[in-house]
Amino acid sequence: MISAGQSIGTSFQSSLLNATLAKLRI
Repeated sequence: MISAGQSIGTSFQSSLLNATLAKLRI
């Protein structure tokens, strides 16, 4: 079972990763 804290941390990491990739594309 995934805890809420881990879920929030994972979504935060993926949004950070997406932001980084977006910056690299520009």
